[in-house]
Amino acid sequence: MDDGGSSLSSASYGSCSSSGTEEVVLRIHVPELSIERCLTFHANDLVWTVKQAALTSLPKVGYLFMAC
Repeated sequence: MDDGGSSLSSASYGSCSSSGTEEVVLRIHVPELSIERCLTFHANDLVWTVKQAALTSLPKVGYLFMAC
């Protein structure tokens, strides 16, 4: 996903069904840091929980957490 500027991350989403519970796979890619993470969550997990898990899976680099 190239918009001409520097993108901090991109994410893609998918879902799969395994033994009756639906799961969502979140793929996080930060090209500037050569980082890629795939995290799996239950479809009924809260957005806050998913966001916190995604943030804690990334290295602690100051400019990633700047307020917008």
